[in-house]
Amino acid sequence: METNRKELRSASLALAAALALFVPNVSRAYTHVRDFDQEEQRDGNGNITVERAIIHVLNCDGDGENRRQAYIYEFLDRDPDQAIYRAILPPDWGRAIGGHDLYNFEYAGTLACTQR
Repeated sequence: METNRKELRSASLALAAALALFVPNVSRAYTHVRDFDQEEQRDGNGNITVERAIIHVLNCDGDGENRRQAYIYEFLDRDPDQAIYRAILPPDWGRAIGGHDLYNFEYAGTLACTQR
């Protein structure tokens, strides 16, 4: 099982690197406004209901960006083999941009800021 996770992680990283060669260079002109901490929360059974994170607030104010404010959640307690960034565009707090978490902060910011 552990070997399969490592192989999957390696394959995912290789795919991401290969895709980066074919994705046009998008300007990362967003402005990093501020950061704040989100503390972990648990329910009465001890299950995590809110993950501990640093929330990065971005103004999407660059050329070709959507002129909105984006939130990039950087989850602090995840396994290193897991994606740790989630891009959110308020007021849609319950849906990650792209439908999943991401491995790269800059990509998360660019994805959020170019979402229409």
